Amino acid sequence: MKSAECLTVSPGEPLTDWQKLGLDLVARWQGRDVILAIDLTGSVNFNDEGRTRLGQIIRDSLKNNDSVYLVPFADNVQPIAEPILIRSQEDIDAVLKAIPWQSNQSAKNTDIQRAEWHVYTRLARLNQCRLTANQAIKPQSVVWITDAPLSTAAGITSQQWIETPKNSPFRLANSPESLERQNWLNSLPINLRTQEITATNGNKYKLSVVDIAPTAQEFCTPAPGGQETCLINSYLWSQLWLPALVITLMGIGGIVASILGIRHWLLLNTAWTIEVSSYQDEDETQKYILKTSGRINIGGEEYNKNTFSRAGEEIRCYLERRGNQLYLKPTKQAEIFYRGNQLTQEVKIDKNSLTLTYHHNNQDFDLQIQISKK
Repeated sequence: MKSAECLTVSPGEPLTDWQKLGLDLVARWQGRDVILAIDLTGSVNFNDEGRTRLGQIIRDSLKNNDSVYLVPFADNVQPIAEPILIRSQEDIDAVLKAIPWQSNQSAKNTDIQRAEWHVYTRLARLNQCRLTANQAIKPQSVVWITDAPLSTAAGITSQQWIETPKNSPFRLANSPESLERQNWLNSLPINLRTQEITATNGNKYKLSVVDIAPTAQEFCTPAPGGQETCLINSYLWSQLWLPALVITLMGIGGIVASILGIRHWLLLNTAWTIEVSSYQDEDETQKYILKTSGRINIGGEEYNKNTFSRAGEEIRCYLERRGNQLYLKPTKQAEIFYRGNQLTQEVKIDKNSLTLTYHHNNQDFDLQIQISKK
C-alpha cells in the first residue's frame, strides 16, 4: 500500500445509483483489497476457535487477484507492509504464516478508533488513486480481530472503551483525526458482520468482517462556459465505453440472429405449392403441397402419393425439398431431359419454374413446373 504515491483524499459528494452501478461493473473480476486488522494486546489470545475461524476465512474466501494487507495494531498502528497478492496456494500459505497468532505481551491500550481511521483512510486512498490513474477500482474488505467496539461515535469515552490512550486525539470528538474518521465511516458503503469468540481464559473478543462496496469519491467542479466537470462520470466513460460497445454489438447481433432464426424456421415450416402441367394438355395442371423433406415423383403409378403419373409408369425423377432448397434427382427407371440434356445427376433448382422433357410412345412431351414458396 504505497500511500506516498497517492494524493490525499477526503470524502466526496454522494453518488447516484447509476454511478454506484457503474463502479460495481468496473470492479467486477478485479480482485479485492483485504485487510487483516489484528489486535496485538493480550485481551485477544487466539484459541482453537479463533484460529479455525480466521484460517477458514483465509483458506476459503480469498480468491485469485486479491491483495491481502496485514495491519497489526494496539496503541498505535504498525506500518502497513506490501500486500500479498493471491495467485496460488503458496500465497495463501504465506498469509497464514504472516499472521501474528500470539499476542504481544508489551502491547497494550488498544486505540481502536485510531486503527479504524488508519485503515479506512488508506482503503479510500487506494481506490481514489486507481481512479486518478484510470485503473479499475476494487471492492474492499476488512477483517477485524479485537475485543474493542467498532464504529463508535466520535470522541470515545472510557465508559465505551477504557483502553483508549489518554493522549489519543480520538478522545476528542472535534479533533481533526476524529472528524476525518467519522466522515469516512459516514461516507464509505460499509457492511459490518460480527462473530463473538470466547478465549481459553474466558475473555471474549470478536471477529468482525467489514465489506465495502467498490466506490470512489466524487468531486464536481464548475467549469468555464456554464459547464461542470466531475470525476466519476468521465472515469466510468473511460472504463466502460468499450465493454458497453461490445455488449451493444453482441445484443444487436443476438437480435439479428434471432430474427434470422425465426425467419428461417418460418420458411422451413412453410409448405410450397408445386404446379405441374403438360404443354400438350394445359388444362390438366396438377397441384402438390411440398413440405420440408418431401418429394414429388415425376412419373409412376397414379395411386402413389405426390406422383405426376402422366409422365409414364416409371418414375423418371424426383423433385425433392431439403430445407429451403429444391433438387431435381434422376432415377434409373426411365430417361428425362432438363435444359436439353439427359438428367444423370442431381441438380439444384434455383428458379421458380423449370421445363422437363421426356420420351413416351415415340413422342417428346414437355412438362412445365411452377414453384410457389409462399
